[in-house]
Amino acid sequence: MKINLNLDLLMQFKRVEDYRVLFALLERLDVENFINASQADIAKELEMDRSSVNRAIKRLIVAEAVIDGPKVGINRTYRLNPNFGWKGSVGNHKKAVNDQMRRRMEKAGIGGVVENGR
Repeated sequence: MKINLNLDLLMQFKRVEDYRVLFALLERLDVENFINASQADIAKELEMDRSSVNRAIKRLIVAEAVIDGPKVGINRTYRLNPNFGWKGSVGNHKKAVNDQMRRRMEKAGIGGVVENGR
């Protein structure tokens, strides 16, 4: 499997901490973009304060590079935004991109998109 990253989205991060945490999350990237990560483990690995890791993850979520997921045990789960990068099958990537677009449209209050004048 191959991981493709959107370099335009990658260039928006201004803080070194954000890049360090992003790449630590990418090391834990599983199939279909799921990430199960302990912030304490990432902080220890990167020799950063846990609060700095937490703030970096929040900035990644606000930038929509990472999507917040449910807790599994004591750890948070995340999902790499499929528009940012993908690890998995092409068919599932297309479905994930469409699902992400639908969620963003609902959040923005957009009912639908007119295509080809229909």
